[in-house]
Amino acid sequence: MSEPHLGTPQIVRLSLIDFYLIEREDIELSGNTVFLGPNRSGKSSCIDAIQTGLTGGAGDLVVYNAAAVRQNRPDAHRSLQEYCLGVVRHDENEKAKVVRKSSQTWIGLSFRTRDGGEVAGVVHVVAHEHRERPNTRFMIVTGGGVTTADLVFPTEEGEMAKGFDQAVDGLRASGRKVEECDSASDYSTYLLNLLTYGSWHADAHSYYKAVKRALVFQPVGDITAFMRTHVLETDIIDIGRMRERLAFYREIVRTIASINRQITSLGIVIGHYSKAAEDDREARGRVAAATEAAVGQRQFEIDAIEEKLIGLWGQAERADEAETAASDRKDEAGRRVEEARNAPGAAALENRIRDADRDLSGSETKLREVRKELRRRAEAIDAIRTAVAT
Repeated sequence: MSEPHLGTPQIVRLSLIDFYLIEREDIELSGNTVFLGPNRSGKSSCIDAIQTGLTGGAGDLVVYNAAAVRQNRPDAHRSLQEYCLGVVRHDENEKAKVVRKSSQTWIGLSFRTRDGGEVAGVVHVVAHEHRERPNTRFMIVTGGGVTTADLVFPTEEGEMAKGFDQAVDGLRASGRKVEECDSASDYSTYLLNLLTYGSWHADAHSYYKAVKRALVFQPVGDITAFMRTHVLETDIIDIGRMRERLAFYREIVRTIASINRQITSLGIVIGHYSKAAEDDREARGRVAAATEAAVGQRQFEIDAIEEKLIGLWGQAERADEAETAASDRKDEAGRRVEEARNAPGAAALENRIRDADRDLSGSETKLREVRKELRRRAEAIDAIRTAVAT
């Protein structure tokens, strides 16, 4: 093993729980490490665990059991689900042996950073033999690396793997910072940028894809085949398809330009509409103000009429009171007249009243005669005046 450049982050520990035939293991690494051992001793398992720890197990970024893939062996195919359940198959015709029916698998990769500290990428996989796909979650740990001791808890029957949330709480309680990632893509991009101090370009996908191709690299004598296999896309470039895509792209550009023009026109229409709406609001405001003023005037007039009605009601009440008082006086006068009639000497009084009435009648007769005489004399005077005038 050789010592790496101090500025390059290096893997210092691979921590595995229930991965393939490994129940729990912390594998310390340093510098450029070579895995040696006979077939089926676990070399590919460690490489594949490292791939999973780097990429989150994204299917298009990993090639499991790469050595067998290069050799086209019939048992070459492996999946993350099979690694977690410990599925052992030595031949395509052989019935697979399953070590565990379900698992909580942990894969931790700890790195030493430029400043001598440690960070870790951790992948947690829950697999079950009756489920088609495993459930995978991801976290990035800073402020210290990770070991299997951080990922298990003691029970009466021995140590058991923690759940994801339980492990996160334990790591945070120990003072380390934990960042949970929503997907394998986010995880791999975050980890790569963390390890390269943000200097790496954003296309982590291409970087890990190159790593995948390197794992299955075979000597190639033809430079064209090498370029197509390991540098360019693996598929041969289809010029006709490229032209179709270019024409489609140009059509998209024209469509976008047309949409932009329509958006501009729509903006003008919206501006006119907004101006009309503002004018309408102002007109409505003026109408509302005029209506409010008219309502106020009418209310003032109603108040004045109500005051007059109140005055009339007062007058009517006073008239009723006066009428009642007059009726009372009339009753009182009638009562007194009746008392006077019933009083002693009433008969003599009545005789005097009758005598006075007769005298009054005689006086009225004489008055009428005097008036007749006066009219006769006035007529004579008028006749004389007429004669004199002629």
